[in-house]
Amino acid sequence: MKHAKNAVIYCRISSDPGGEGLGVTRQQEDCEALATKLGWGVATVIIDNDRSAYSGRKRPGYTQLLQGLRDGTFDGVLAWHSDRLHRRPMELEEYIHVCQAQGVRTHTVKGGEVDLATPEGMLRAGMLGQIARYESAHKSDRLVRQEQQAAEQGKWRGGPRPFGYQAGAQELEPVEADAVRRAYDMVLEGHTLASIVRDWEARSLKTTRGNTFTTLQLRAILLREKNYGASIYRGEVVKTDAFPAIISEDKFSTVKAILTAPGRRLNSSTKGRWLLAGLALCGRCNDGSKMITAAVGTPAKKINTYRCATGKHMGRRVEYVDKFVTDLLLHRMSLPDAAQVVHKGSGKDVEALRSKVDSLRAKLDEYALLLADDVMTPLQFREANSVTKDRLQAAERELYHPGASPVLERLLGAPDLRKEWDSLEWAQKRSMVRLYMSVTILPVPKGLPPAFDPRFVDVHWLT
Repeated sequence: MKHAKNAVIYCRISSDPGGEGLGVTRQQEDCEALATKLGWGVATVIIDNDRSAYSGRKRPGYTQLLQGLRDGTFDGVLAWHSDRLHRRPMELEEYIHVCQAQGVRTHTVKGGEVDLATPEGMLRAGMLGQIARYESAHKSDRLVRQEQQAAEQGKWRGGPRPFGYQAGAQELEPVEADAVRRAYDMVLEGHTLASIVRDWEARSLKTTRGNTFTTLQLRAILLREKNYGASIYRGEVVKTDAFPAIISEDKFSTVKAILTAPGRRLNSSTKGRWLLAGLALCGRCNDGSKMITAAVGTPAKKINTYRCATGKHMGRRVEYVDKFVTDLLLHRMSLPDAAQVVHKGSGKDVEALRSKVDSLRAKLDEYALLLADDVMTPLQFREANSVTKDRLQAAERELYHPGASPVLERLLGAPDLRKEWDSLEWAQKRSMVRLYMSVTILPVPKGLPPAFDPRFVDVHWLT
């Protein structure tokens, strides 16, 4: 029997979340004992820790092993079991080809010699590989089913502690949960995510890993269904009361509609912005081109202007246009029917939608009473409640402009409308512009003086 003089010990373990490497250490010890028993010399030990052979992902150690066999560096392979080497037929075929070409022998602690030089040995290796593949697939199915069952039962499935919850997510972390509630309210009031992040920084709030928040992290937290108690599996809600709720499902849905609205920028700053930048339309292009801001003049005396995003035409002084539009808007909001703008549509459509919303809300109250009186079972209550809530949210989306109502109510309820307007953030003011009007800056005919002329700022009222 040929003794390998430069054998390689290959050790692999699929999962090592703790990073201790204990599994591969045990494999190595057993393989070293086998080498001593066979009288083989060991040239090196190659380890793939926390690497799956079933998944098909690259294994650096296994790649190194094959290269060493091809170039003759190793003349024997020791492994704890054949499934440590490969669990996929394609890998096994390549391994057999390399070993046959170089006359490499393979021994395993649990299965003895795998003689790849004979048809029986290749058959045995293939059968062991198929069995190992079956076991991996079966284990994967079990894990998937366990994950699904845990989600359906509302169990915590591990991972970092979610912001707003204590470890295990079965109890709220009071300070963080209050911050999350406040963030939802701020979004509804028209605040930007950047302003909320600054508010959290001022309150010394950190992520659960101890880092400073970014707007993208904040957005991810606000779009987390867990905040209203839901458990998610593969993107679908499988249980609505799995965790303590920080906010209501209705508030979550409204904020989600705002944060995921088409065209909303994921990460932007609001400092130094003007009221109509990106909102006003160019009246010369007449194709939906937007107006942007640009500074003209000398460094000592810069003038901010609106100009078309597609060229340098249509320059207008920003402060004059913004003041004119603001005055018109506040006048419109001072009229008796200003509050009606919170509703989409008009007339009978609004009345029908408002009646539908009131009816669905009454149904939710009725279900609660039926459950309390044992007329409904808990299962019937959950199913009816879920369906009705979905219909209510759909009706409210048709009736209300998302995010407009809280800001509008704040303005219309203020003793001094102008003063309250001045206290709003840039994004809140722009939300009111979008709600009430469309602004187009028109070209000025030749021969007129260069002074600002409000006749060439066209305001189209949306209500």
